[in-house]
This record gives sequence, structure tokens and C-alpha cells, in this order.
Amino acid sequence: MKPAIRKPNETKPFWLDLLIVFGSVSVAALLGGVLTGSAGMISNVYFVAAVVLWIVAVVPIFGEVGGNAKLTVQARKQGIRPKDLIQAQEPQRQRAGRVTFLYGLSGILSFIFAFVALTF
Repeated sequence: MKPAIRKPNETKPFWLDLLIVFGSVSVAALLGGVLTGSAGMISNVYFVAAVVLWIVAVVPIFGEVGGNAKLTVQARKQGIRPKDLIQAQEPQRQRAGRVTFLYGLSGILSFIFAFVALTF
């Protein structure tokens, strides 16, 4: 049986990306707790990670708003329909949506784990 090989333009499954992002946050939280000897530090790291992940999740949203305005102005200057240029940017918009959802969900999980870590 041949191993499954991904094509270069094929993305990883969403759950794998989520596992990588949230797993790295969890390793950092546990490492912080072990190094300081404090269970409260685990909660602090999860909370800070949640804030950072939410900031990363919001960045593509602001880029998309400015990008649509620029595309509309360029299209009108060139005499083309803005809809055609916006549709050409659809793969980039889907990638930005995936990033927003991935980091936003990771931030929510980190926030939940911050409160769960307080009980220890």
C-alpha cells in the first residue's frame, strides 16, 4: 500500500492545524508551570495565549476590508467590473477566513483551559 502524499497546493485538515496551534500553546503553558513550580502560571499562560490568538485572528479581517476598497477603486479606474476582481481574490479570502476561524477557535479553547487550570 502506498503512503498518502499530499499535493503541494493541498491544505492540511483543519483539525490538524488546530491540534498544532493549540498543542504548542499547551506545551508552552505546561513548560511555564513546570519551570516556575506554580499551577497558577499555567492559567496565566493560557490566558495570555488566548489574547494573542484573538489578535492574530482579527488581523485578516482588517486586511480584507481595506483590500476590497482598493480593488473597487482600481476596477473603476481600469473600467472593469469590481465584482470580477473581487471574485479573483476569493481563494485569498477563503484562506483568511480559515486563519481567522483557526486562531479564534484556538483562542476560545485557551480561554476555557485558563479557567480549568485555575481549579488545580
